[in-house]
Amino acid sequence: MGEYTENQVIQALEAIASGQSVKKAASVWGVPRSTLQYRIRGSQARGIAFSDLQRLPPIQENQLAEWIRIQALIGRPPTHQQLKGIAERMLQVRGDTRPLGRNWVQAFIRRNPSIKVQRARAIDSQR
Repeated sequence: MGEYTENQVIQALEAIASGQSVKKAASVWGVPRSTLQYRIRGSQARGIAFSDLQRLPPIQENQLAEWIRIQALIGRPPTHQQLKGIAERMLQVRGDTRPLGRNWVQAFIRRNPSIKVQRARAIDSQR
């Protein structure tokens, strides 16, 4: 069935609540039927269910993502190394001195789709 968003799941659940069958809602909204059945039974989205296992709480991740967006707007987006360093400093303030894992930056970017990774480009020599 491919990828789907949390918004699509919510729309499908609302359609089911208003009388549409689970099978039809799954088809219309592009969400697996099993996902809808789990949600109807009370399961949470993975992002919510496992948020307590994240090193940074979701609110701090949101603040970090917003800071990245602002830095990108002013033309100074952080590198992966800088991002990891800032996140580790945020953890240190909370008393957590363990280093972040090797794949933390990639997982952070996956959890925050509004952040885009761009390759650095060479500056034109005629500038």
